[in-house]
Order: sequence, then C-alpha cells, then structure tokens
Amino acid sequence: MLSPKLMVRGSVEPSPPASRQPRITYFRRLGLTGVFFILPAVAHLTFFAIYPVLRSIYLSFHSWGLAGTPQFVGLANYFQLFRDPNFGHSVAVTLLYSLGLSISLSVVSLFVALLFDRHFPLRDFFRAVYFIPVVVPWVVSAIVWNLIYNPSYGLYHVITDPLGFRQILWIQNTRLVLVALIIMGIWKGFGYYMVIYLAGLQGISAEYYEAAHVDGANRLDTFRHITLPLLRPTMLLVMISTMVDSFQVFTPVWIMTQGGPAAASRMLTIYTYENAFVFLKMGYATAIATLMLVTLVFVTRLQIRLWRPLT
Repeated sequence: MLSPKLMVRGSVEPSPPASRQPRITYFRRLGLTGVFFILPAVAHLTFFAIYPVLRSIYLSFHSWGLAGTPQFVGLANYFQLFRDPNFGHSVAVTLLYSLGLSISLSVVSLFVALLFDRHFPLRDFFRAVYFIPVVVPWVVSAIVWNLIYNPSYGLYHVITDPLGFRQILWIQNTRLVLVALIIMGIWKGFGYYMVIYLAGLQGISAEYYEAAHVDGANRLDTFRHITLPLLRPTMLLVMISTMVDSFQVFTPVWIMTQGGPAAASRMLTIYTYENAFVFLKMGYATAIATLMLVTLVFVTRLQIRLWRPLT
C-alpha cells in the first residue's frame, strides 16, 4: 500500500540511485600487477639484506655470545677496536689486498678488452674461454689454485722451473701469500670486467677516432686523449666494484690459508668470522662488520667525488 505522501503526488517517488562503485582502470590494474610481481624481490631484499644489516648494527652495541640475551654495552666494542692490534693488522692486510687487486684487475681487464675490441679469427671463442673462470664457484677455484701453488707438484713449476725458480712457497710465505691471492683474484675476475670494458669501448663513437686519424694522431695519442677520457665512467664502475668485492673476500682465503701464515692473510672478513664463531664474540664481530660497511660507503663516495670532475 502506498504511503499518503506518494498518494498525494499521484505517483510513486523513485528510489535514490545506488552509489557507483569506482572502476579500476587499466593502468591501475597494470600498476597493481607490477607491485605483485616485485613483492618477492622486495621481501627477499628486506629479509636477507636490509634486516641483517640493521640487526648487525644493533648487535654492535651489545655483548652477545650467541646464547642468552644480548647485553647493551654502548660504544665499548668500538673503543676496543682501536685498542686491538689484531684489528689494525687485519685492516692493513685488507687494504694491501684490496688496492693490489683493484688496480691490477682493472689494468689487466682493460688490456684484454682492448685486444678483443678488434676483429680477429676465433674472437668469440676466446671471449667465452676467458669468461669461464667467472662462472666457476669460488670453492672450486680455491681448491684448484691450492693445487697449482703446491710447492712439490704445483702447475706453476712449468713456468718457474725453466727460469731457475724452484720450490716457491706461494701460500706458505708471509711475503708471497697476498701476491698469490691477488693472482688468483685476477684470474677469477678479469673476464667479467673485460666484458664491462668492452661495453664501454663499443659505446665510444668511431667518429672520434676518424677525426683523430685525419689530424695525424697515432694509436697512443688516440688512447690517451680519446679512449681513456671517454672510458673514465666505466673505469670508475670497475674500481668501485673491485674495491667492494675485495673488501668482502672470504671463501678463497679461508680455504687456502685460513688467514695464515702468521696472520699474513688474515683480512677483516676472516677476523670477523673468528670473533663471531670461534671466540663467540658476536657483538665485537658485528662492530667490525659495521665499521667495514661505513668504510666501504666512505671509500665509494670518495672515489665518486674524485672522479666527478673527470666524468
């Protein structure tokens, strides 16, 4: 039965229109799909990169032996670092290894890239061969090079014996162990950085070289005044990458020397591992790791700042 109000009007009053549901546009659906696909990567980065770093910084202000509750000690771990002679020695060893590997690896990779930047028979085959060490796991590489450096039957005798050098103790000598590790690092990484340098070389326009050739410049002049200046951004990338990787090296050093002989190869990573899992001083170990992180950020920023006027 109609209400009196509706009867007076003589017609049924229409009901209010239903509220319209907002439609999800195509671009919004596309954005939501993209967010869905990047969630696994964000979760992986959060739980396996960001959280461990924040947790390490937190533990660096505590004393913890992997059991019980961490005890807050403030800056005591950091003050102890600067009084620890073993820490200073590990810093010196790490810097020597890092500088030696970064500079030599950059030079060798650039030299090989210059060779492969021109056409010759079997060029692609040799590129693939030189890249093989990059994909070989560090564990396998360390075991192989441990056999190569063996003073009794090592493969290096093929080169050194004809020169009159016999029974060289590469990884047993405190003066040669870092050299041996740097040589192995060059072998392991130059194929990767060769590819980066090749990309940089192929990005240089041939018009620069043609103009220099017209002006009478030789190969050395074009290399000094064209190739090197235009390749400096690539060189910066290589130097930063090699510096960061060399600071974090652990597996080959631990397998081949375990920081010896006489702590001559005990780098910061080895010293951190010893404090964390041998001496059970996790707070002190995380303080070392945190200081390494700050040092890497500072060194990277310094390199970018020094190279900025040249790029």
